[in-house]
Amino acid sequence: LYSAINLTSPITLDQWEKVEQYFTLKKFSKKSKLVDFGDSADRFFIMLAGLVRLYYSNSKGQEFTKTFLGRFDVASAYAEMLQGIPSRTCMEALSETTTLELLNKDFLTIQTNKL
Repeated sequence: LYSAINLTSPITLDQWEKVEQYFTLKKFSKKSKLVDFGDSADRFFIMLAGLVRLYYSNSKGQEFTKTFLGRFDVASAYAEMLQGIPSRTCMEALSETTTLELLNKDFLTIQTNKL
């Protein structure tokens, strides 16, 4: 996990040992949802493998793709997280997907403690 994080955001091994406890390895099967409409927008996913589609839907049920994310991208319903509202974004695994999950509250802990 350290090597994956270090590729996207350089971090010393000492720093990693302090923050490692906050990450959870998550695996998703094809067509499963990392986050669905109305879920709490309280987490980030660092993509380690796979492909994820982020999309939203209008009142007529039409879907609109925001983006596709792959290895080492970061997925979140960030706008909703900042507003403190449920997710209006759906994140669907388009293939077998492996991520590191970081809850926003833990991110804030890491940031506040300057680990």
